[in-house]
Amino acid sequence: MSEEQFKRLVGSPDLSFVRKIVFYSDDHVSLRDLQVAMSRNISVTFEHSPTKRIDGLVQKKELLWITPDIPIDQTITQLSIDYNGQKISSQTLAQLNLQSLKINNVVGDSFDEIDPHNKLEIGKLSLEFADKQPSIDMIHSKFDVEKIVSLELKFKTRPHENELIKLMGKLKSLTNLALMCQNIRFDRILEPLEKNALQTFYVNVMGRFDSFSSTIISEILKNQKQSIQKISWSNKRLNIRSKTYGLDDFERLYES
Repeated sequence: MSEEQFKRLVGSPDLSFVRKIVFYSDDHVSLRDLQVAMSRNISVTFEHSPTKRIDGLVQKKELLWITPDIPIDQTITQLSIDYNGQKISSQTLAQLNLQSLKINNVVGDSFDEIDPHNKLEIGKLSLEFADKQPSIDMIHSKFDVEKIVSLELKFKTRPHENELIKLMGKLKSLTNLALMCQNIRFDRILEPLEKNALQTFYVNVMGRFDSFSSTIISEILKNQKQSIQKISWSNKRLNIRSKTYGLDDFERLYES
């Protein structure tokens, strides 16, 4: 749909039949048209340009600040952040009704301090770590892990297996899991999960092209055989500069 077609849609009675709008670019979408769509309780999301997405969804009243330079409206339920060194306000995030949170370039001290008795409740969480040897203990300290239903973790190298095992044992509501990292003992990682709870398992192994037989995958998912519905297993060389597709891309292609 072109910019002009979208403007005509916003100004027509047909907008009352629209429930969700997904933009693949926001270069020519006006703030006014977005505000009109949001005023009709239409879900508006962007596949790319998260910074512009945040700017575009801001309304001019009751602003909260995720970081000192990123204001955001309280009505937003889905949020993407490219961490740029400014501390992310855990207190502000806790005041929002967020259902989905995606943060790129996460480091160990990306967040400011948070009340341990008021952890962030996020159903769908995606974190891309910038550190070469990242610690994921911050997930325990910042998020109510028992409320996470969908989790996507992207690592540049090999994560600490013991930390992942510890985390998996606390994910009592998890049904969708995506891991992008160098090859690890995925069977050990998934062992602590609730049995027959996982519905989607997405893996992108960074590094050399190892061969994974159906027998190996079956062993990794031995405790999830009665619940698993969708599996994606792929490899990507570390020196290849191409987009790393994630869980959302997989779900969209699977449903198409």
